[in-house]
This record gives sequence, C-alpha cells and structure tokens, in this order.
Amino acid sequence: LTGSLRLPVPGLIAAGPIYRGGGWFMLGLFGISTLLVGAAWCSQLCYFGAWDATAAQKSKNSPAPPWLPRLRLGVLALTVITALTLRLAGAPTVAALSCGLLLGLLLLPCALLVSRGRGYASYCLGLCPLGLLGRWLGRISPWRIRRIGPCSGCHACIRVCRQGAMTEKTLESGAPSTACHLCRDCAHACPKQSLAVTWFGRPSSAAWAGSV
Repeated sequence: LTGSLRLPVPGLIAAGPIYRGGGWFMLGLFGISTLLVGAAWCSQLCYFGAWDATAAQKSKNSPAPPWLPRLRLGVLALTVITALTLRLAGAPTVAALSCGLLLGLLLLPCALLVSRGRGYASYCLGLCPLGLLGRWLGRISPWRIRRIGPCSGCHACIRVCRQGAMTEKTLESGAPSTACHLCRDCAHACPKQSLAVTWFGRPSSAAWAGSV
C-alpha cells in the first residue's frame, strides 16, 4: 500500500524498522497476528517454520540440546544491535539489506540440514528472532494446547513434537511447554483424541482439536 518493498524474512521484519527508524507495518502485522493466533503464527503463517518442521519430520525425533533455545536470544540481540549499528553508521540500504538476506539465506539451509538430521526444528528453536518474540506474545493469546481427555501413556504426542514442547513432564501437567507452536501434530497423533486447541480453556471445534 505504501509502495515500499517489505520482505517477509524473519530477520528483516525484526531489524528493518530499527534500521529505517520507521516503517513498522510488517512488525506491527506480526504482533497483531500473534496476539490473535498466538504461537500458531510460527507453524501456520511462517513459511520458514513450515520448511523447518517438514525437514525435521524426515528423521527420528530427538531432544534438542538445552543451549539451543538460549542461542535464539543471542540471535535476536545480534539482529537488533546490527540494525542499530548500521543506522548510526549511515550504512546504505544495499548494505543493510545484504546483511539481512545473508542472515536468512545462510542460516536457514544450515538449520534445515540439522533439522533433517536430528529430527527437531533447529531454525525455529535456535535461530529465528521472530520466533522468540512470537513465543513471548503467544503467552498473551488465549489459544493453548490442553489435554481434554484421558491419557493412555503411549507417548505418540512426544514422538511427533518437533519443538521439544511435549515431554513426559509436560504430559503429566496436561499441557505442552511454552515452546509449543500450536501445530497440532500432537492432537492429530493422539489415538484417544485427548489433546486439543483450547480457547480460554474451552475446547475448540473438531477441526482445530485434531479429530478427523
């Protein structure tokens, strides 16, 4: 609508407004969308997240290293600092755009190779700066995965979760951890259909609950 190009790359969405000192449309759209759909932004709206999850499904699921989620905070800090430094230094748009594209185009293939080999979503868990913002905003959203029926203890939900959100500990509590992206893989895998997306604690429709 403004006539200005807005590239929907996670690093650029976060860093662009800081570098430009304005033009908050994409980041604002991300914030509003996340408040509406919660962490499902990462699994349902982000094509990077879809690629990462698809790659992870090619291999047997394995736990992500505990330091990986902390790495994402460092990437977010680096993204913000780099954008601010480029702005203060008066770097041309081409240089700033190159840095942003380099971040996305180099890290994503590396992450996909790790995701495919290890079975967990390494880009979403450890590299995406927007994923961390989405996780924080997702806590405000009323959408949650919750257990709404008896658990057979088959651990099917744990095996299909690529975000490390479903573990034996979280399964006992009846809900995944805050790393959940609301992808509903666990709900689809549950043989008793005991997991569902809830809204303010109330089960949603059958389509969202994961039943066929």
